[in-house]
Order: sequence, then C-alpha cells, then structure tokens
Amino acid sequence: MSRNLFAFLLSELKTVRIICTSCNCASEMAIEQVGNRSGLNCPACRSELAVFNGQEQPHPLATLAKAIDVLQKGIKPPFKVEFVLPDESESKAK
Repeated sequence: MSRNLFAFLLSELKTVRIICTSCNCASEMAIEQVGNRSGLNCPACRSELAVFNGQEQPHPLATLAKAIDVLQKGIKPPFKVEFVLPDESESKAK
C-alpha cells in the first residue's frame, strides 16, 4: 500500500496562522513575531489568547516559534529538516 505524502522544508515555515474560536477571524504573523510576543489578542473581537499572557512559562506557540528559528539558523549542510504530512488531496480526488 503506497502513501501519498506532502513534505516541506523547515526553512519554508515562515508564517503562523491563528484562528480565533470566538469570531473565526484568522490572523497571520511571521514566526519571528510569535517567538517575541508577550501577548496576543484577536484583531477583530479583541479576545485574548489567555495562555499567552500571565504565565510564568512561555506559551507553547512562542516556544515552538523560537525552536524553529534556532533550528533554521543552526542546521548546516549536509542536513535539511523536512516535516511530512499525509497528502489527502489526492485521495479525495479519486
């Protein structure tokens, strides 16, 4: 059984999209911005991503953004990091 996979390089991760569950507004920002944010509010309804603010530990999204930044700067050839996701678009087309 063959699997269709979608692979993308770590260096291609540039933007994070966050969707507000209160109003469905989607906002995008550069990964570097997420790693340096102390708070995040929905641009439409101003709902606060509560776990971002008032915590002693950084929000997991900020931690992920910083880790991606470190990995992008720290991995040198001959290695490349790819993330692999199942490509369901081909199976839906059949």
